[in-house]
Amino acid sequence: STLWASSECCGKLELESRGGNSGFIDLLLTPRHEASLPSYVIELKLLKSEATDETEKKALVGAKRQAERYPRGEALKDIPNLKCLAVVYKGLRLAASAVC
Repeated sequence: STLWASSECCGKLELESRGGNSGFIDLLLTPRHEASLPSYVIELKLLKSEATDETEKKALVGAKRQAERYPRGEALKDIPNLKCLAVVYKGLRLAASAVC
């Protein structure tokens, strides 16, 4: 479903990716007009605030793996200049992020 849209960008939540790379993309941001601007697949992992550093590292690795496989799926394969981001929160604090 569409999260929000502005004159420049559109955001979609829980977009389904089907085929061999199936799953639900947490957030997809796409430019409305300029194809040269990047689009972003964002995979979010939410941990309890008391999660260990090891749990945080594992969550980031898992989020990266998940985000990296979506561009090969049917829903995203035709989107040019697609970037993948993995983001981990511990409670309300940004704990880790990576560009895939």
